[in-house]
Amino acid sequence: MELKDYLLALRERWWLVVTMVLLGVGAAVAATAMAPKVYEAQTELFVAPDTGTTSAELAQGSSYVLDRVKSYVRVIDRELVLGPVIDDLDLDTTVADLSEDVDANVVEETVVVQITARADSPAEAAALADAVATEFRENAAQLEPQRGGDGGSVVRVTVIDSAREPESPVSPQPVVNLALGLLLGTGAGVAAAVMRQALDRRVRGEDDAKELTGVPMVGQLPVDLVTTRAPLALGEHLVGPRAEALRQVRTNLQFLDLPSARRSYVITSSLPGEGKSVTALSLAATLAEAGQRVCYVEADLRQGAAAHYLSLEGAVGLTHVLIGAAELEDVLQPASTNLDVVLAGAVPPNPSELLSSDAMDSLLHRLEADYDVVLVDAPPLLPVTDAAILAKRCRGALLIVALGRKAVDRQELTDAVEILRTVDADLLGFVINKAPRRGPNRSHTYMPYGGESTTARHAVPRTPRQSMKKALQSP
Repeated sequence: MELKDYLLALRERWWLVVTMVLLGVGAAVAATAMAPKVYEAQTELFVAPDTGTTSAELAQGSSYVLDRVKSYVRVIDRELVLGPVIDDLDLDTTVADLSEDVDANVVEETVVVQITARADSPAEAAALADAVATEFRENAAQLEPQRGGDGGSVVRVTVIDSAREPESPVSPQPVVNLALGLLLGTGAGVAAAVMRQALDRRVRGEDDAKELTGVPMVGQLPVDLVTTRAPLALGEHLVGPRAEALRQVRTNLQFLDLPSARRSYVITSSLPGEGKSVTALSLAATLAEAGQRVCYVEADLRQGAAAHYLSLEGAVGLTHVLIGAAELEDVLQPASTNLDVVLAGAVPPNPSELLSSDAMDSLLHRLEADYDVVLVDAPPLLPVTDAAILAKRCRGALLIVALGRKAVDRQELTDAVEILRTVDADLLGFVINKAPRRGPNRSHTYMPYGGESTTARHAVPRTPRQSMKKALQSP
């Protein structure tokens, strides 16, 4: 992954980073609130030689004490000192446990011993530190040889700073805990966002689609829930950013292959649910809006949905024409100005055989002769082979690539393209559908003045031709 990929991961999954930060800070707050408070008190002892009167004797005694004082700190947290402390303070603990709460160290290059004691309250911490210091003073004499004259100790231990009750606990530390929670939460959030981005195999935008298909993008349609409603708004009744995006697709479609005389295009997708049928119908209406005579052919004989979107009669359609049970004129229905549609009709037992028949080839040639543009709404490529068969018989295919939560997988898009190339069908380009309004992969469409919404106007009432009645009544 490059730097831009990491930035894209953070931008697309910022909510994951924020969630982890909040969890980290929340955990720090909870840990701080639940942790027992620990107070720390400290006392200092001065160890000096208690022998000699001359300068030489004092110097020798100081050198002796400086060397010995390092050994004293090893005694302070032992049973010799802590055992009597437990008895004096009537503590319910053991020497081993109490030694964890008592530390002793020598101030560097001095004979000052610092004793630090920790307890659950300020008073207990100060009392423990003073008790350890007192007990050490009483035992220090037993650790050293006696003077020859009066039998006294050669060292003297003096308390130079008694323990004071601390004002605040040393643990927990709210600021440190919150900073640590913030740091860990941020790190975990960034790691989770990058990992999810790396493991996310969905097509995320135009760059991914171009890389996988090797063809140009014909257009990018923003997500619009209104387009899934029936009856579908067509022509002048389709407004808003999606309408502008469709007009851009219309313009780009005219320049895909100027020398070609064929004007029939297959509209397909890799998987169901990517919006190919709605896109094909909307594109057909947009082409008709520009004055071209357009025919929409619903060649998805398994799961046709155009009759629902257009509120038209769908009992008779393409299937009946291909098996010779109806004439083309009997099933053609007007959807809007300059736009006729051929619906799928009844579901046949052999859709692939019908779509690959000579009758289908003849029908396409006839429609190309009668109309300026023919849009063939074919089934998805991966479940069945119908779209590949039709794309070979038409000028080529336009592949609908949906973004969002149900975006096609990168491997699935690659497989769909490979299916077309296996039969030598031309993939003319792809159309991004359901592009987000915001974010790095947002749809770059023209917004009407005043931020007009994409809500469709009232649909044009549609009446099937009288010949449809004749077709329905024919055996």
